[in-house]
Amino acid sequence: MENNVNKYEEYMLHHNKCDAAQKGEDSLAIVSMTSGFEPQILNKLVKLMPISNIIELGSWLGGTTVIIATSMQDRFGDNTQLKLHSIDPLDINCLTYDGNMVKHVNENNLDLRKMFDDNIKKWHVDPLIVKHRLKSQDVDIDQIPECGLLFIDSSHEEESVLEELFKFSTKVIKNGYIMLHDKNLAGVNNAINRFMKDNKIFKDISYDFINNDIPNTDLARGW
Repeated sequence: MENNVNKYEEYMLHHNKCDAAQKGEDSLAIVSMTSGFEPQILNKLVKLMPISNIIELGSWLGGTTVIIATSMQDRFGDNTQLKLHSIDPLDINCLTYDGNMVKHVNENNLDLRKMFDDNIKKWHVDPLIVKHRLKSQDVDIDQIPECGLLFIDSSHEEESVLEELFKFSTKVIKNGYIMLHDKNLAGVNNAINRFMKDNKIFKDISYDFINNDIPNTDLARGW
């Protein structure tokens, strides 16, 4: 890849070409569930966030990881010391959603960790990634650095999401953001509402994104 190109935009030329990725027709494509305006929102948040690390809860095969990491490269350069902390056990036994996905992984005997590693390497973002192959509840929060952006796309179960919000929001620095995927799901939306009722720091800024030409397909929260 050329150094003078926008790496996020280059990746997006291949993003979500799931059939091509599965058939081996596009060697740079990654099977991903991040779609619509979600990549744009993530890219924008990386541009807007205070200079810091990023935490991602739930990485699957690395599609969203590459979106975030290429956005970091565009803003901070290839040699940045900032890191994207990817927290996901990548264990088929830990998947709590999408029965077809679990079936596909089992039937094809897929190695999720190897697929993730191959995907971040082919986009040359692996030096930015710190992998934590644990469930979020098993992570020692004292070993996780502060961040300017926390992205949550993990179990989607209400109590689990709520626990993650309270646990990892403590790492978000002033003027930082929290973004949650799949807020249309009851478990995620209920967890958000409970967290926003009890927390005294974060405010809902999703309205600002609506008025800035990015639809409210995801949730953004900031100090």
